[in-house]
Amino acid sequence: GGTGEGSTPTVGLGGTLTPTRTVWFSSSNLVFNLDSTGDFLVQDATTTLLGTYDNRRVGIGTIDNTPASQLEIQDNDTGLGYATTRDVILTINNASTTAADPYIDFQTASTSAWRLGVDDSDRNIFRITPGAFTATSSALTIDAGGRFGIATTDPSARFHILQADSADAFRVDDVSGDTTPFI
Repeated sequence: GGTGEGSTPTVGLGGTLTPTRTVWFSSSNLVFNLDSTGDFLVQDATTTLLGTYDNRRVGIGTIDNTPASQLEIQDNDTGLGYATTRDVILTINNASTTAADPYIDFQTASTSAWRLGVDDSDRNIFRITPGAFTATSSALTIDAGGRFGIATTDPSARFHILQADSADAFRVDDVSGDTTPFI
C-alpha cells in the first residue's frame, strides 16, 4: 500500500477469506471494491442479513437475495425459520432531545417536492407538506388528539379545512349520471 500524506493505503486479498475475518479500520474510510462484479453480503452462517447487489439495490432480510426496489426490507419469510409472524417496521428516530424533525423527503430532479413526517418543534404533529417542512407549512396535518386538518397547521375540530381564497373548500361531483347523490 501507499505511505505518507495523500497516499492511498491498500490491502490486496486474493482468493477467498476462510475462515471468517474481522476487519478493523480507524480514522479513515473503509472501502470494499468488488471491481463491478459480485455482491457485498453480510451473513449469519448462510443466511444473508444485508446485501448490496450489482444492480445497485440493497436488501435487508430478503431471503431470495433479489430486492424488488432500490431498498427492500423484508421479514416473516418462512425460509427464515420464524415460528410466529412479526411486524415489519422501519424506524426513523430523532434520538436528539432538541426539536429536530424526523421526516421523509420526496424529491424530483433533486428538489424537495413533498415531505412526510413528525414536526417535533410543533407538538409532534404528523404532517404531509409540499416543499419545506416547517411549523407554518401545511397541506395535511394530524395532531395527537386525532384532529385532521387540510391547509391548517392547528386543526381545531376532528375535520378542519382552512380555506384562504375564493376556491371551493369542499366539493363532491357526481358525474356518473345516477339519481343517487353522494351526500
